[in-house]
Amino acid sequence: MSPAKRILSKTRELKEKVREFREEAKKPKESITSKTSMFGIVSWAFYDLGNTIFSILIVSFYFTLWVINDDVGGSDSDYAYANAVSMALVFLTAPVIGALSDQANRRMPFLFFTTLLCVSFTALLGYEKEGWDKHTILYFSLGLFVLANYFYQAGLIFYDSTLATISTPGNRGRIGGIGIGIGYVGSLIGVIVGYALIEILGYPLQTVFQATAILFLIFAIPCFVFVKENEQDNFWSGLMVIFSFLSILIFVLLDNS
Repeated sequence: MSPAKRILSKTRELKEKVREFREEAKKPKESITSKTSMFGIVSWAFYDLGNTIFSILIVSFYFTLWVINDDVGGSDSDYAYANAVSMALVFLTAPVIGALSDQANRRMPFLFFTTLLCVSFTALLGYEKEGWDKHTILYFSLGLFVLANYFYQAGLIFYDSTLATISTPGNRGRIGGIGIGIGYVGSLIGVIVGYALIEILGYPLQTVFQATAILFLIFAIPCFVFVKENEQDNFWSGLMVIFSFLSILIFVLLDNS
């Protein structure tokens, strides 16, 4: 085939693809509420808001500042090693936990417990017992961070897979986009909360860790309660567990403040 004929052939193929694209674009799009209500979608997306607050305040910013603080005496490499260990654990165990959830054909119970564990370890970051030297305080919290970040990352595996619960192939991309958009709001909330607690109110860095744990748990509640994998699901008992846990957490934090 001559170069001119090849060019004409490619041009015809391109025109055909453009025509198919335009015809597809004219078709009515499937409603995002075809499988669940908008309330259910927003409830699902609120979990993204909560875990983004954790990502911003703990993984990206304030825990690193706490590690390199003079009172603790750590370094950037200490944080980097801890983060690497937690990610390595996720890499090694992700196939196992994915297989377990597939075998059970459930995601929400796994998401529920990984979130509670993440929140628990996050609230304890910066903990120090009388008589501990700064190295003990540092390495204890680095260990807690490894666990908190591990369960955060493991929770993301389960959370992402719950998208299929509230969407269809025709609207999955748009619903996922709503989650991402609301997640960006979590970034803004995280920055405001961190700045207000540290710069305006003058609280120690540990306060940010505790606030993160509480906010993550609060914003996760709608997802646990209102997103159902099947009609028989009833997470009101789980909600009672969350409120009990949250009450105990707030009481302990206030008692130690």
